[in-house]
Amino acid sequence: MVADWAGKDNDSDQLFFTKIYIDPEKRVQNEVVLKFEDGRVRARNVMYDTLPVIVHGNGPTKINYLGNYIPKVWTFETGCTVCDEDQRPLSGLKESEYPLVVIGIFIQQPTPFVSVFFERLLNLKYPKDRLKLFIYNQEPHHEKHVSSFLEDHGTEYQAVKVIGPEEDMDSLASRNLGFDVCRQDRDCEYFFSVDVEVVLKNADTLKILIEQNRPIIAPMLTRPGRLWTNFWGALSADGYYARSEDYVDIVQGRRVGVWNVPYISSVYLVKGSVLKTDLSASDLFYSETLDSDMTFCHNVRNQGVFMYVTNRHEFGRVLSTENYRTTHLHNDLWQIFENPLDKRIQGGYENVPTIDIHMNQVNYEKEWQKFLLDYITPITEKVFPGYYTRAQFDLAFVVRYRPDEQPFLRPHHDASTFTINVALNQVGIDYEGGGCRFLRYDCSIKAPRKGWSLMHPGRLTHYHEGLPTTQGTRYIAVTFIDP
Repeated sequence: MVADWAGKDNDSDQLFFTKIYIDPEKRVQNEVVLKFEDGRVRARNVMYDTLPVIVHGNGPTKINYLGNYIPKVWTFETGCTVCDEDQRPLSGLKESEYPLVVIGIFIQQPTPFVSVFFERLLNLKYPKDRLKLFIYNQEPHHEKHVSSFLEDHGTEYQAVKVIGPEEDMDSLASRNLGFDVCRQDRDCEYFFSVDVEVVLKNADTLKILIEQNRPIIAPMLTRPGRLWTNFWGALSADGYYARSEDYVDIVQGRRVGVWNVPYISSVYLVKGSVLKTDLSASDLFYSETLDSDMTFCHNVRNQGVFMYVTNRHEFGRVLSTENYRTTHLHNDLWQIFENPLDKRIQGGYENVPTIDIHMNQVNYEKEWQKFLLDYITPITEKVFPGYYTRAQFDLAFVVRYRPDEQPFLRPHHDASTFTINVALNQVGIDYEGGGCRFLRYDCSIKAPRKGWSLMHPGRLTHYHEGLPTTQGTRYIAVTFIDP
């Protein structure tokens, strides 16, 4: 290759290499792969089976991907060798010395578990007087969640700015405005962008990202049981998703490190100094052809700013919002299929208008059976060894007991192989009395605590009655399983 040099000693070698690269007969792109050796990694030219000593890339190439490994950045023997370099430790600082962070929260569509999102935000291990909040909410359905959070905790933060549905601001403008809050504050050192569907289970996330000290960095988030994440390892020729060779290994934790990637989304930390210099343009999210997240990453790459994703810690996941509906009183209960790890169902709800409400009356049969299969069936196999259930039922309903309405239940057999009875509110607080008495054994069970279940055989053996509720209102969820 060097034999083709025809220039002078002071001519541009950059131009020389560029001409070679744009020559389709000489350049290689897709033919370059990684060759892992003992303790080191090299680039391998598959076409010529050579090991180049120079790797040169211009424009949209996979040079950044190769740079995640070579020359000795990451190997199977050592793991990441540079992840702890140039860090910004916070452990030696007083809380008053922590960098000021603007947290941008973006609510762009109806989303489940928003109240839980704010609980996790509140639990971030970072001094709140070093945090400013920028909250963009374009969904009237979530105004109550935002208002409740700010009413209880807004004064704990250094400052709060809210853009609500009544301001009719589009989502692209809101993200630029969020960046401006940091750009216009000379003390702002970081902007932490978080979409409301993000579930940050790691309370140290913000500190971890700051200490990693990258211009832009995202925590890797997944969706359980899928290979979906909030980053791409490569791009296709038209700028859309392409799976990099290492993507699955990174997602499944077989390769751990801090990775230079072409696309991140949902949650990321941007240095304030980068926003005020390289990314000072006001149109970072605007494009006539690309979605806003892709446009942002495209503009970041064009400015020569590297984006990173880290999977060195477990951070959390991203909720699925595609099938979320707001037509129920407690919409989160309908998420057992879409977001099964967010078990809001365990809390119980009290708002039932009549004595008995059947699951089919509120279109909740499929979700309830999923709950039974996932949580009750495994317990059944331990309590009743040798019995296996598919959690079939004809009757599943919520019962209301009141002293002046339906205080007790007369002795009876259940039309079931076994029955579960889940307490939905708290004895001693919401009501007094209650419970169940098995007449044949003269055995009485006091009302279990909220969220706990009484499980017992049904027909023939366990003739029983519901004990009187003497004060307040008691709610239970009853299911006759395998009738």
